[in-house]
Amino acid sequence: MFAAKSPSRYILPFLLLALSEGLIPLGRGHAETMSRIDAIRLVVEHNPQVEAARHAYEAARAQARQAGALPDPELEVEFEEVPALGSLGDYGERTIELSQRVELPLKWWHRLQAGRQHAEAIRLAVFERTKLDISLQAKQAYDRIALQKSLLHHARQDLGLAQSILRQANIRFEAGDVPQLDVMRASVEVGRATNRLTAAKNDLSVAKTALNALLARPLQTPFAIADSLVYQPVETNLDPLTSAALKQRPDLAGTEMQLKALQSQQAAATAAYWPDLNVGLGRQRRHGVHEEDSWQVRFGLEVPLWAFSRQRGERTEAKAEAAKVAAERDAVRYQVLLETEQAYLDLKTAEEQVALFQGQILPEAKRAFEVAGRSYDEGKLTYLELLETQRTWIETQIEYAHALFAYRAATAALEWAIAGPLSANSGE
Repeated sequence: MFAAKSPSRYILPFLLLALSEGLIPLGRGHAETMSRIDAIRLVVEHNPQVEAARHAYEAARAQARQAGALPDPELEVEFEEVPALGSLGDYGERTIELSQRVELPLKWWHRLQAGRQHAEAIRLAVFERTKLDISLQAKQAYDRIALQKSLLHHARQDLGLAQSILRQANIRFEAGDVPQLDVMRASVEVGRATNRLTAAKNDLSVAKTALNALLARPLQTPFAIADSLVYQPVETNLDPLTSAALKQRPDLAGTEMQLKALQSQQAAATAAYWPDLNVGLGRQRRHGVHEEDSWQVRFGLEVPLWAFSRQRGERTEAKAEAAKVAAERDAVRYQVLLETEQAYLDLKTAEEQVALFQGQILPEAKRAFEVAGRSYDEGKLTYLELLETQRTWIETQIEYAHALFAYRAATAALEWAIAGPLSANSGE
């Protein structure tokens, strides 16, 4: 960030004051200081949306465990030749049998795979995607605080310059060098600068409440940020970025996994055409002159006699759902490509604007301000001309701060689009 340097004697005291104020934290008391990385980590750890997505994933995992569970066994107790309803002890014959339905292993395996793949799809498309979105919001909120902090600095600088010019105008008016109108105009400009400073303080407070909301804590919790808006060049090439996005985006990977889950579900429905086996093991006791115990083993088949309606319907439904998800996957893929290219183009535009400010606009505005200050001291420039040059210098710095913010926002958007960090430029 470029800092204004005094072109004349009436600006130097203000710059020293502004420098000292910049060293004072904006938080109250012993407010915590957060870096950008820490803010992102804390938001991901504490944001309610991430917590809700985590529970959705845990619910899907629980459903996957249910899908792989065996059917419950059935215990049957049978009494025969009972003389009365309340005389079960006088039975003639009693049978205790435990039976278990045994599915075709292939059907059980496909159903288990479908449950696991569905849970993984939820993790990617819901949990990981939510973390990605919340991380982007955290970056944007943090950088907006840095922007508002920079704008507050420029507002203080603007006020200090206006006050210095007012003092100088009063001195020159008393010496008879300028009319009283210059003093009046300078006084009005001090009032306008004061209003801009008040608005800048409010905007900074609002920006901080936004980050506190993401952190799920009281909105007025005091804190300070450790990082400022700086230009950090990154390596950007569209083809590798596109490849990374297609490989790393969790929503695209989630639709791929959901498609696999439906294909496994379709395979399980196909395997359901085969009959299931029922196995029973029981013990029989007969009352009489001679007590007699015996064991019995029973085997049975559950024949899918109505497969043309239930099993065939399940298979057709799974097939249609798989085709639907395949189409959704293609749509997500094109959306990922579009978002990556848009973010890339936005980043290149923001990068060019920052370079233009650094290489041309800021140095020229600074030189013009210095020349105007010296010319006003020598009586070669009117107050309005000095004021216009001053406003140009301040507004140029404000525009540069917005350009830096746009660059950081574009960088964050591209990192979101590819679901990963950008590599730093070695020539930084």
